[in-house]
Amino acid sequence: YNGVDPEDVVSRFGADATRLAILFATPPDKPLEWHENAVQGQIRFLRKVSSLVHGLILNSEPDLASSNQSIRIEANKTIASVSRHLTETYSFNVAISDMMKLVNLLSRSSVNDPSYKSSVIDLVKLLSPFAPFTAEHLWDLLKDSSMLSHENDKRIQSVHDSSWPVIQSVEQSGFALEPTTVVVQVSGKKRASFQVDADVDDSELLAIVTNHEKVKHQLKGKSIKREIIVRGKNLDAKAKPILVNLVI
Repeated sequence: YNGVDPEDVVSRFGADATRLAILFATPPDKPLEWHENAVQGQIRFLRKVSSLVHGLILNSEPDLASSNQSIRIEANKTIASVSRHLTETYSFNVAISDMMKLVNLLSRSSVNDPSYKSSVIDLVKLLSPFAPFTAEHLWDLLKDSSMLSHENDKRIQSVHDSSWPVIQSVEQSGFALEPTTVVVQVSGKKRASFQVDADVDDSELLAIVTNHEKVKHQLKGKSIKREIIVRGKNLDAKAKPILVNLVI
């Protein structure tokens, strides 16, 4: 804080853009050197998110022929990243940066892609802790336009009461996520299987695994005592899956 009145900035640019600029500028344990152009960057980011939602509302006919697996892969990575940085590392600047990457990918993608709609809805949910007013407005637009297809989402009036996004399975995504299969065990019993990028590191892999819907159900109310990751074990001639065993 270097002599700039926050109330003045909020009155000029809005609370959401100001909050994003502060969180994006530096980690919470570092001093903040204020630059007004940082707010302008976040205003552009919020406008891009708004454009994605409006584009979805205007044209949302899924076209399987235009399927781009990178959308769901990036959405899954973003869910894992934001979830981890919100609850574990508190690196909010990294979480915002990863949301920006997803926004940039969606901006270059076809609105008719089968994964576009679910990824945009997940993005609005992920944005809600950082830009609550914008996320609530966009949620209202999606709800009023009957874009919320999930039964739980249809009943929710506020995005802040909606369920947090989870990693979507291969079947939900509509295509196989190449090229590596992850087999997840909980205390030695297989609970889930899905695919991720081959170059995923251990920390990101564990974040993806623990946020998977089936695994979260098994871990509910329990603590993980040990995490075992075995890579590259050949189970057949074509695949080198990753085995993850969570001991509870």
